[in-house]
Amino acid sequence: MKNSISYRFSTAPDASRFLAEIKSGTVPGCQAKRGKDDHSIVVQYTLKTNSDFDSTAQTLDDLAEKEGGAEDFS
Repeated sequence: MKNSISYRFSTAPDASRFLAEIKSGTVPGCQAKRGKDDHSIVVQYTLKTNSDFDSTAQTLDDLAEKEGGAEDFS
């Protein structure tokens, strides 16, 4: 099953760093692209069905927080 998470950053450079980090393969199996504007990034990945817990969302949240961003619930 595919999952999609949107992240919002206070500056465009912060968003760009997060995008570059995801595209470099830091979080395996994730694909990222710009969102509605240059301050938002949308990440898609396939949920792991062969395990009890998929830590991908937490890993992405931690990485976004490191770059000054957070999940965008709007």
